[in-house]
Amino acid sequence: MGMRPVSSVTEKIKKATRRTGVARVVLVGAIVVPAVLVAAQAAAAESWMMSDTPAPSGASAWQFNGVSCSSATSCEAVGSSSNSTGNHVLAEMHTSSGWEIWSTPEPAGATSDEFNGISCQSNLQCIGVGDYYNGTDTVTLTEVLNDGWTLRSSPNPAGATTAQLEAVSCSSMHACTAVGTSSDGTSTSMLAERWNGSHWAIQAIPSPAGAVDTQLDGISCTSGTSCIAVGDYYNGTDTVTLAEAWNGSTWTIQTTPNPAGSVSAGLDGISCSSATACVAVGSGFAEGWDGSTWSLQTIAKPQGGTRPGLSRVSCSSSTACTAVGISYHEGVGNAAAEAWNGTSWKVQAINITTSYDSSYLSDVSCVSATACTAVGSYHDPVDGYRALAEVFSLKWQLQDPPNPAGSLSDDFGSVSCTSATACTAVGNFEASGSVFEPVVEGWNGTSWTIESTPNPTVSYLSGVSCTAAKACTAVGDYSKNGKLVTLAERWNGTTWTVQSTPNVQHATKSYLISVSCTSGTACMAVGFYAKPDGTQLTFSETWNGTSWKLQTTPDPAGTTSSALESVSCTSASQCIAVGNYLTPSYTLLTESWNGTSWTIQPVTNVSGTTDGVLSGVSCSSATACMAVGGYDQGSRAVALSEIWNGTTWTPHATPPLAKAKQTALASVSCESSGQCTAVGFIYKHHHAKMLAEAWNGSSWGVLTTVIPAGSIATDLVSLSCPSTIYCTAVGYYEDSTGDTFLLAEQYS
Repeated sequence: MGMRPVSSVTEKIKKATRRTGVARVVLVGAIVVPAVLVAAQAAAAESWMMSDTPAPSGASAWQFNGVSCSSATSCEAVGSSSNSTGNHVLAEMHTSSGWEIWSTPEPAGATSDEFNGISCQSNLQCIGVGDYYNGTDTVTLTEVLNDGWTLRSSPNPAGATTAQLEAVSCSSMHACTAVGTSSDGTSTSMLAERWNGSHWAIQAIPSPAGAVDTQLDGISCTSGTSCIAVGDYYNGTDTVTLAEAWNGSTWTIQTTPNPAGSVSAGLDGISCSSATACVAVGSGFAEGWDGSTWSLQTIAKPQGGTRPGLSRVSCSSSTACTAVGISYHEGVGNAAAEAWNGTSWKVQAINITTSYDSSYLSDVSCVSATACTAVGSYHDPVDGYRALAEVFSLKWQLQDPPNPAGSLSDDFGSVSCTSATACTAVGNFEASGSVFEPVVEGWNGTSWTIESTPNPTVSYLSGVSCTAAKACTAVGDYSKNGKLVTLAERWNGTTWTVQSTPNVQHATKSYLISVSCTSGTACMAVGFYAKPDGTQLTFSETWNGTSWKLQTTPDPAGTTSSALESVSCTSASQCIAVGNYLTPSYTLLTESWNGTSWTIQPVTNVSGTTDGVLSGVSCSSATACMAVGGYDQGSRAVALSEIWNGTTWTPHATPPLAKAKQTALASVSCESSGQCTAVGFIYKHHHAKMLAEAWNGSSWGVLTTVIPAGSIATDLVSLSCPSTIYCTAVGYYEDSTGDTFLLAEQYS
């Protein structure tokens, strides 16, 4: 029986049409060209970017002390402003349209007041705390935001002449705890108050034995019965760290360490992602809570500056925290931010786009590892103190990989990164007379450099996988005696070496398309080969540290054309490969490796759809994989993702894009089951453009990419994300003359 013509829509997804002459016409591959047309300019290198905020009317100085975000675009910042009549509370809300000042009432008789902290449950439900001076004493201040700010009465300790609330944390609008200090003029005592939705009440809280003065500066509640507050106390000799835990009925002192040799140590901020995962920060150090003990953490030191005094921290998970504060360079204070990945702290650059001579950040709120807002103040040498707001969000930024000398056209086909400063990309270029040769480049965190490779004549590199900066394997094919055979090369940090690879007996052509290495002695490469009768079937090879060995891969019954296009391994005995086969239309194909053999896995397409292909896969664990590709929906091609939970595949259509006739995803990289990034293409208005999307564990969202100046077409075909806040994608772009150039972009 003859094979019916395949869908023209799927054919657009299937064929590697990056440009005539360079691409292999095989079952695998995809065109990938830009998502949303934006200004042709590179984004700034910093991921923290200053966000403009309005000035309070008539104010001579103003600052932010606290911030709380309920989403990536909805935050409320609080602080104070100064004018000729004194200090006044300040509140500003940030939405997708920018920052806006909100009217805030002031207590009757107050001559000076300020907000110190805030906790929000939604964009219009927040609790703000602080203090005000009534002409005699400094007393606590609380306000509730519920469509508008309203004053709420809060108690003060008996005999106190000064009482201040420094921070607040709410698990709901009916369960909040605020902490601070009070003083009777002789000694200072910590203060804790509880809000039940209608009124505040002072809580009894124990003091450490021998404490002379105590204070609480930060608090984090994960539920109505689980809070931890931090601060410090003076024991008559030294100032040491303090932590107290609330279980729903009583406060209990926790044992906390102090930096070696310190005579003054305090904890200023805390954030808990769960009852058993907290991070607290102070001046020059941090501490972590695992549910039973606190342990010291070493924070990073900015180049040329002091270790930051960290004022606040926000954790979206146990492995994703951001802390802010101030670091001093030659006596000048500068806003500082650091990120915790579960193992170590790393300095993040703060970008301030106005004139200033000093700055600091007082608070930060993160709704995810890649969406944070920080607030504080900067000092303008002419205008004085101004509120500072900084937004952290990942963005695509152009890199500038060099093109091989004498190249007529070139492209990258695959990239692998082990860190933000160590990536290897492989591709190919046209030298002359339609002769194509591989190009390999390395990224060191600053620039791309062409690496010398001992490639056989007329060879092609399609995939690369690195387990370390100095340990990479690349695969492809080359022409030997007029026949295309498999190719593998190994990088040791200094040189590339060609490895001997087997080929399927009697194959007329053999292609290795993708490779995944879990160590220097464990790699899996997949692809397809052609038989003398024209049939194309899947195959794979394994590397054991010494040699490559052929592995049999099953093909669906009755097919005459199948291919494995991408593979991802979490161990030497756990791999997932994806591709497609003809039945006679293009059909999704997935296979699993258990260390001994390959098995076809059942995979279903989106209900009611026809032809489909899978072109990329990434596994963060043996039970969490994401595969991407595309499927036919009538006359349109639509991007597709499939999720593997260790037992079954579940299809997910990606967001419909207005006026897009064709969309597909070519490559994906996942840090966890709840965080993946993918690249592909969108075709509308007769133009193909790059498409980049992010997965948050439940849905896909489109990301804006950056188009090289002068390009008329662009294509990203591969990406690698070694961390939650860094990805590199590679491909090519074409200018108006038809010439093509290497393209690389980083997402950070």
